[in-house]
Formats: sequence, structure tokens, C-alpha cells
Amino acid sequence: RRAAARRACAEAAVAAVARRRARGVQQAVVEAGRAALAAALAARWGEEESRLRWLAWAAETAAARLAAGGWEVVHPVGWETAEWAEVAAGLHRVVAAPRFVAEARIVAGVRVIAAGATVDATAAALLADGDRIGGRLLALTFAEDRE
Repeated sequence: RRAAARRACAEAAVAAVARRRARGVQQAVVEAGRAALAAALAARWGEEESRLRWLAWAAETAAARLAAGGWEVVHPVGWETAEWAEVAAGLHRVVAAPRFVAEARIVAGVRVIAAGATVDATAAALLADGDRIGGRLLALTFAEDRE
């Protein structure tokens, strides 16, 4: 009886070590995946065609959700704000010229603010739902292992 209890205890300890090891692997996968996604978003922002599509999406979303006047567009330092006029010209709704504010913490994307409401189309906002993104990264990574 005591031997069976010791064996069960040892098996439980081995299982606990295996779970800790698996969590460590999962955490490493998520961290590496999030870093790769952040780098990919920064790279997309660095490509003009991709950046213009990103800006158009942000402008269309803001035009649909925010008041038409008094926009503030918070953007990465060094971004050419003239691109905004290019994408804003294609909007179905007339929006007044925004005030531009450079923010060093923004690596890619823009945040549009009007009347206390915000459309956050920054890379950080796109990556903000860490649990959901981590879950998708794990599902995609380990789905490959099962195939």
C-alpha cells in the first residue's frame, strides 16, 4: 500500500515537471511569436503601399465612428503626415484637416482621437489582446506538429 502511494506521488511529480516544461515551451512560443508579429507590423509600416492601406483602414474606421471635426492624429516620429491627406481624400465623408501629434512610443500606425473617443490603429493596439494572440500562436504552432 505504501509502495503504491509512493509510486503515485512520484508519477504526480513527474507529471508536474512535464506540465511546467510544457508551459515553458508554450511561453517561449508566445514570446517569440509576439516579437515576430511586432517586427512584421513595423516592417509593413515601413513599406509605403502597406502603410497607405493601413492608413486608409484607420481613416475609414475613424470616419465611421468618430465626430467629423477636431480630429487629432497621433503618429510615429518621422512619419510624413502628407500621406494622411492622400488617404483622407478617398473617404466617403468629409473630415476637417486633423491636428498631428508625433509620439515616440508609437512604432507603427496611428491613433485618431475626436471628442474623447479613439480609434487606435497602432501596432501596439493591434497586439494588445495578448491572451487571444497567444492562443492563436499556440494553436497554429502546435497544429503544425499534429499534421
